[in-house]
Amino acid sequence: MYSRTTPRTFRHPLAIGLAVGVCGLTAGVASAATPTATDVAITQTSSLSPANVGRDLTYTLTAKNIGPGVPKNLVVNDTLPAAVAFVRHTASPGASCTVPAAGTSGAVRCTWADAPVGAEYTVTILVRPTAVGTLVNTVTASPQGSSDPVTTNDTATTSIRSIPFALASNGARCTWVGTAGND
Repeated sequence: MYSRTTPRTFRHPLAIGLAVGVCGLTAGVASAATPTATDVAITQTSSLSPANVGRDLTYTLTAKNIGPGVPKNLVVNDTLPAAVAFVRHTASPGASCTVPAAGTSGAVRCTWADAPVGAEYTVTILVRPTAVGTLVNTVTASPQGSSDPVTTNDTATTSIRSIPFALASNGARCTWVGTAGND
C-alpha cells in the first residue's frame, strides 16, 4: 500500500502517523522505566551525653542529596527511643512532617519534594528522657522514586546514657554518677 523511498521516509500519510505514534510511545516508556539513581546521606548529633531524666535533649538530623539524580521526595525518618517524650521539632523550609503527640514517643517523619543535588535539610527534635538507661536513636534517609546506589550512608545512630537528675538543697543542679549498689 505504501512505498518506501529511503530509510525512515514514508510516502503514505497513514504510515507516517503510525511510525511517529509508535516512536513517541516507545520513548515515553523508556524514560519512565529508568529513574536516575540518587545517593542521599544522613548524619545525627545530640546536644548532651549523658542526658538527664526529665531534662531537654536535642537530636539534630541532617540529610543531603549527594546526587546525581533528583528524587521525587527525600524522606527522613526517626523512630524515637521508647524512653523519651517528644516535646517539639523544627525542620528546614518546605518540609511536610508527621510527629507524635507531645509527651509521647513515636516517629518523626519529614519529607521534602524534588530535593536538588547538593541540597541539605535539617530536622531538630527536642525530647525529654523518661527513664534511666541507654537511649539508642537510629535515623534513616531515603530517596522516593529513585534508587540509592550507596546505602551505607542512609542510616545514623546515636547511643546516649540517660541518668537521674536532682537539685541540691541549695537549688544547684546536681548529676548523680555511679553504679547501682554499694560503691
